[in-house]
Amino acid sequence: MPTTVQPGSPVNPSLPAFAPAASGQVQVIQPAQFRQAIAQGDTVVEFFSYGCGYCREAKGKVQQVANQLAGKAKIVAISVDDPAGKQIGIQHGLALYPTFAVFRDGAYKGTFMRDGANPVTAQHVRANIDRILGY
Repeated sequence: MPTTVQPGSPVNPSLPAFAPAASGQVQVIQPAQFRQAIAQGDTVVEFFSYGCGYCREAKGKVQQVANQLAGKAKIVAISVDDPAGKQIGIQHGLALYPTFAVFRDGAYKGTFMRDGANPVTAQHVRANIDRILGY
């Protein structure tokens, strides 16, 4: 028997609805949770791949920025290893891994990514978020 998905519920009924992580924590979300995750407040979405060395190197630095932005903005992450996650990333300027898309109350504000072959730094992530959101 097919499952009926109610409006506003995740596309995959086996996935829980989006529930924000504790302030200052980077939360990995499913693509079906994307719209709900960006709906309120300032949100940075990190598009990453589990197989990406730059993404693994960036993890601690992105968490550091999430701690700095606690109460101001949240950071969530979506894997591009999932085709639906990659499609969302492409719609928001995905070019290099990791790529970061910035939203305010659901509205797209801008995208940034690592600086060429250089690893991601906390300063680079924070400076771009501040620039895009006007902090």
